[in-house]
Amino acid sequence: MVLPQTKTAAVEKYSRLNFAIQGESAGSKARAAMFQTLHGEVKTPVFMPVGTQATVKGQTVESLKATGARVLLVNTYHLLLRPGPEVLRKLGGIHCFMNWDGPVLSDSGGFQIFSLPHSRAMQEEGARFQSYVDGKSYLLSPESSIEIQKTIASDIMMALDQCIPATAGRSAPSAPERNHHKACLVLCRELAIPTCDGKVRNFWADCLLMALPSVV
Repeated sequence: MVLPQTKTAAVEKYSRLNFAIQGESAGSKARAAMFQTLHGEVKTPVFMPVGTQATVKGQTVESLKATGARVLLVNTYHLLLRPGPEVLRKLGGIHCFMNWDGPVLSDSGGFQIFSLPHSRAMQEEGARFQSYVDGKSYLLSPESSIEIQKTIASDIMMALDQCIPATAGRSAPSAPERNHHKACLVLCRELAIPTCDGKVRNFWADCLLMALPSVV
């Protein structure tokens, strides 16, 4: 499959992820690719162990590395509740908090909008959650999701999405397009984020690839 010329040019100009397709299946749309993050190379397709609350249950950092794991997934909503943005900010991000020196992907919290319907109320600005930890109220919006992920200082950040049931028809609401637009505006506000290991992430460059639909 050939990447759209306009989007490819944008990625090459602004992103230092250096996303590159390395192989394509002749009989399907399957492909192998790689891209570079501040904390190392990621080859796709890739299995990402899930460290929802900044830990992969039953595993140590050493045992994860021994399995060949290269990138971990953490959850923005759960990290918002515990340990919270202030703790992550003081420590300089998720890598020092976890003692993990490889790439980290943070999801947007969008799945929790779908999976915790009795703990949230939908508003024009986003989803208003009641914390299962202390009962406090938190607003998860396209803007706040990105702000929290900036505090997490993950290598790959996801724009807030709206998960809909598998049985939803074509009349599903257009919230994903609205959220995508708002998140893209947030992405352009911050250009550099220092991390706990002394590195400085070019925020817009690292996240542009995730903001352009159909590029990856």
